Amino acid sequence: MLYDHRAINLTADPSGRLKIDGIATLPTQALTLKADQPGELSVRIGDRVRAVIRRGRVTYLTNDNTDNLLFLMGRVAEFPINPTARFVLLSQAFEMVLRAMIRQGHGGTILWVPGDEAWLNGVKSVNYLCAPPHAELNQAISKLYEEDLPHFRRGQDGFRDDPERQELLLKLGSIQPIIDAVGQVTAVDGATVLSEELEVLAFGVMLRAQSADGDTMVNVLEPFGQEHPHRNSLDFRSMSLSELGGARHRSAAEFCQSYRRSLAFVASQDGNLTVFGWQHQSEKLFAIRGAELLLL
Repeated sequence: MLYDHRAINLTADPSGRLKIDGIATLPTQALTLKADQPGELSVRIGDRVRAVIRRGRVTYLTNDNTDNLLFLMGRVAEFPINPTARFVLLSQAFEMVLRAMIRQGHGGTILWVPGDEAWLNGVKSVNYLCAPPHAELNQAISKLYEEDLPHFRRGQDGFRDDPERQELLLKLGSIQPIIDAVGQVTAVDGATVLSEELEVLAFGVMLRAQSADGDTMVNVLEPFGQEHPHRNSLDFRSMSLSELGGARHRSAAEFCQSYRRSLAFVASQDGNLTVFGWQHQSEKLFAIRGAELLLL
């Protein structure tokens, strides 16, 4: 069992009773069971989660790009992704920002907007506008990019625990405090707006919820089935916004409907993450539910 990055050593005496021998450093490829929160366990091999047991439901993670959040969003949004080294660096850093937001336990919304998007016209008010944009995270990433980054395969093949990706995560760990600072901003009431280069454009942004009846229909993907999540097909079901959540979810979804190259990431207080965006070929709103599992 994990304890502060170390393991409680459990052994059995001759009668079969378990006993705790103390705390030891984890072996590199140890099989560990972590109690993340009440009713949730994660099974890890080394530093990767392989399965999650939540409320009696088992979810298996393949740890390749089929359960990688940003690559999955590219498929769902019907938008091609060119995974250059800089893209991989930015996407990994953004996933770490999302984890930092979830760890707050406050709930929050991050809007990811392209740099030329006139997003200010689509919000009710902005409590804190960053002019110029707060670029500390972007600058830290650019500094890493100038260093000797590991070589990455082009395309969407490969596993997230490949050595080159592990090397990249180690490099990103050196800027963890900067990443966490962006995550902490999301605890302020209202949405946090990030550019595609991870500059903070604004926070405390109040969005408009235009459809009070919540009858806008959304293509919803829940990537993890009851038995195994590894699927090549994307099975959507149509749901109304009112079924997906309250005003926070509805306003984020409607923002993406108006600004169709934007994405919205909505975390609830219990750690669930829903991603909203626009399907560019089908011309429909989409939502990915249970996206927090894609960050493990």
